[in-house]
Amino acid sequence: MGRNHSSLYYTRIVFYTVLLLFSVSVGFNMVKDSGEVNLHVLQAQSFAEGRLDVDESINDVAVYEDEFFVTFPPFPAFLLTPLVAVFGSVNTTLIAFILSVFLIFLIRSVLRRLGTDAELSLWLTMAFIFGTGFWFVTKFSFGVWSFAHVVAVIMLFLSIREAFGKKRAWLMAVYLGCAFLSRQLALYSSVFLMAILIDKSDGDWKQMMREILIFGMVFSVFVAAYLYLNFLRFEDPFDTGYYYIAGDPLGLLGEKRYGLFHYYYIPFNFIYMFLQGPHITFDGLVPVGMDFYGTSITFASPFVFLALKARGKKIIIAGAVITVGLCLIHMLLYCNNGWVQINTQRFTLDFLPVLLVLIAYGARNVQRTWVYVTIAAAVVLNIVAFIGVPVIMRLFSVQ
Repeated sequence: MGRNHSSLYYTRIVFYTVLLLFSVSVGFNMVKDSGEVNLHVLQAQSFAEGRLDVDESINDVAVYEDEFFVTFPPFPAFLLTPLVAVFGSVNTTLIAFILSVFLIFLIRSVLRRLGTDAELSLWLTMAFIFGTGFWFVTKFSFGVWSFAHVVAVIMLFLSIREAFGKKRAWLMAVYLGCAFLSRQLALYSSVFLMAILIDKSDGDWKQMMREILIFGMVFSVFVAAYLYLNFLRFEDPFDTGYYYIAGDPLGLLGEKRYGLFHYYYIPFNFIYMFLQGPHITFDGLVPVGMDFYGTSITFASPFVFLALKARGKKIIIAGAVITVGLCLIHMLLYCNNGWVQINTQRFTLDFLPVLLVLIAYGARNVQRTWVYVTIAAAVVLNIVAFIGVPVIMRLFSVQ
């Protein structure tokens, strides 16, 4: 018993030490964030004025009929609208940091409901927040893409917490709808959540149909709202406006040569998703940062493979696997792997909340040493990426 308490004590020291490093890293960007370059802030300003278009053309704005529109789903902007209406602008990096602190308690609550012990729960919380792309998106939440990920992750975990708690279908759908209106790929998590509702029915077909119907009807309201927003902006409910974005980092959409989805993108996406190691780029002999196309999940977050040892109710395991599989297929076929990103494939955050359930199940069936080593490797690599590399760049930069 004493040894277990001692181990938990040292785990807490490690956790709070990394949390301090995380806070310092995010804090450097927080003090510089004016909110002026975040499209969700611009959209919130327009919402506060009763408009859909925005006043400025900055990075990733879509130009349609001589007006500027934000193509990204609107929930993060809705979330910011009351603050923007009062203060005029907001520091989205600060808000993301506050949400990340809330996420610590949220993930631990989910893990308790999964029956995870205190020490493993702390390690898995550390794994998600400090050992994945969540560090990157929190630090760079002055950008529209990163802030959307932070909000979507919070909403997905709220939905998962409800799924392993009271299992109220309508509330699970509300949280998922908010996640979907932050990041469209949250849609695939509906498979996992419906699998839990099916398990809840325990073979009662009438109850199962009732639960699925409630879930589907509530979630469809959010989908309909998104389609209607597209129609109001681009005169087509299925036109997200992505084709009208002025810039394209891969240089393919502008030509409309391959479109948003094509098998042409698979080799590039597959290598960066599963094979690419951490890579520092140089300008001549001067280090200028890490590869903006990111690091594969294999090297950046090796603990994810603990999910392969997951054991539990077959319907829940299957729902999680299908959700993750659909997300991966979508990502491999998509024209963009998440650029700009550092030491991550940030799109994986669209399925990592669900995958964490499998990781928690799998970690029970693996020697703890391996669990801790894989998590520690991910956390250390993020510390190197977000603290070590910037220090090296400053030391060796040409003055």
